[in-house]
Amino acid sequence: LDEEWEQRELKQRMRHITHALHEFLPKDYGAALTVLEQAAPSFGGFEAMFFPDFVEVYGQADWERSLSALEHFTKFSSSEFAVR
Repeated sequence: LDEEWEQRELKQRMRHITHALHEFLPKDYGAALTVLEQAAPSFGGFEAMFFPDFVEVYGQADWERSLSALEHFTKFSSSEFAVR
């Protein structure tokens, strides 16, 4: 979080979390997804919407792995934004 958090809209908050996670997760996309897939069951609803956002931002080059991840994340939250 930062000093601008309260002023951000939902999608802006998701994107902020996505970028922050990218700084600390493995740089290999598949390895990062493995970590996120293990963490996802602990979240639900709006609080879990950053998982598919991570796929939207960083998964464009790995279509097959990204679709599999979105299928998994949809169990816990909507992947609608990422699919669009």
